[in-house]
Amino acid sequence: MDGDGRRIEVIGGSGVYLLVLKGSGDVVGSFYSEGDGWWRGRTPGGEVRRLWVEPDAEEPWREVGERMLRP
Repeated sequence: MDGDGRRIEVIGGSGVYLLVLKGSGDVVGSFYSEGDGWWRGRTPGGEVRRLWVEPDAEEPWREVGERMLRP
């Protein structure tokens, strides 16, 4: 869920992912892997963020998606 209480899911693969509103399918954010644990994306508020996640994380895309939704 984002800060407005909307249900959001992460979809994608091969290093490129979208934050999508459940129900409407509207894309509210996106992110991609830069490699070596680094990710870059755009939050639902339009902010560009660069995040680092342990490269050996089981589902790094899930962690990035959750962190992209935090204020």
